[in-house]
Amino acid sequence: MDYEITLCDGGACPRRTYCYRAQVPLVSHVDIFGSPPFWSDGSCDHFWPYLRLRIGMQASVADTRVLDVFYRAAARGMDAFEFCCDDCVSAKAEGNYLAASAWSDIRAKAQAADVELSVRIALDDMVMPGYIDRRCDYAIQLVQAVGATLLIVPLDLRHGITNFVQHLSPLLQEVTHFSCRVALENMPGDTPEAINALFATFWHDFPEWWRHVGFCFDMGHANLCNDTRNNYHAFFDRLGGDIPLLHLHLFENWGDEDSHLPLFSGSNGQYSEGLKGIIYRLGKHPFEGAAMLASRLEDMVLAASARIQLMQMLSYNEHMWTTASELRQGKG
Repeated sequence: MDYEITLCDGGACPRRTYCYRAQVPLVSHVDIFGSPPFWSDGSCDHFWPYLRLRIGMQASVADTRVLDVFYRAAARGMDAFEFCCDDCVSAKAEGNYLAASAWSDIRAKAQAADVELSVRIALDDMVMPGYIDRRCDYAIQLVQAVGATLLIVPLDLRHGITNFVQHLSPLLQEVTHFSCRVALENMPGDTPEAINALFATFWHDFPEWWRHVGFCFDMGHANLCNDTRNNYHAFFDRLGGDIPLLHLHLFENWGDEDSHLPLFSGSNGQYSEGLKGIIYRLGKHPFEGAAMLASRLEDMVLAASARIQLMQMLSYNEHMWTTASELRQGKG
C-alpha cells in the first residue's frame, strides 16, 4: 500500500539536508508543512531520514555482453553500475574482456547519464601473503580509466584478520591517488563479529585510512552466514555502529546457496518485510551510496522492475521509518 507524505520546504532547519521531506522532488500533489516544524534544539518530530540511494546492477568484465548490460542499464534509468573483475586475466588471454578501447566511452556515457561507477575485485585476487596479482592490476587500471568512485574488495580472512589488513594497505595507496574509496564486502563465511574485529584492527593499525575505507553489505551473503542463516536483519544488527556503510548488494537467495537472485525474486517477492527491515535500519544513519539489484544480462527486465519497486518503497512507505521522537525515546 502506498502512503502519502507531508513535505517541507526545509527553511532554516539544520537537518533539512538529511530529511526526505525537504529533499524529495514534487512529483505529485502532496501536503506541505506551513513552516518547518523543528524545535529550538534542532530536533524534529517529523524528521524523515533521507536515504541517498543510487540503484543499479553489476556485470562481469569477462562477459562479452558487459557493454550491452551497461548501456541497457543506463537507458533504463539506473544511476549506478558495478564492473566485476572476476576472471579478466583468463578472459583477456582469450580476447573476451572489457578492452581498454571501451573505457573512455564508458566514462563519457557515465558522466552524461549521471551513472556512478564501481569496480569489484574477485575473491581470489587478494594474494595471501603477498601483494596483488594481474587481475587486481587490471581492476585498478579500470577504476582510474572509467572514473569509478568505489572499489569493492570481498573479504578473505582465511589467513587471519591481521594478514588481510596488512596486505590491503598497498591496494589502498594505489586507489586513493585518484579519489576512490574501498568497500570491504562480507562473504558467506564471515560473521558480524569477524567484520567488527576487522575494522577495529584496521582503524588501530591504519587510522589515517578511515576516510577511505568502509563496508559493502551483501544481503545474500549475510543470509548464508551460519550464525544468521535466513536472518540478515540479525547480521546487520550485530555490526558495529562505527562501521561506515558505503555500498549494498541486494541479491537474494533461499538460504541454501549463493544463487544471486535479483531483488524481489526471492523471499522479498512474496513478503517484502525483509527488505523493509534493511531500509529501516539504513534510515537511522546518513547513507549515501549505491545498491546493486542484479548481476546478469538475463535479469535486466527483473532488475528494472525491482528498481521501480524499490523506488516506490523508498518514496512512499512512511511507516517504515522511525520518527525523531521515537529515536529520542530509544524506540526502533
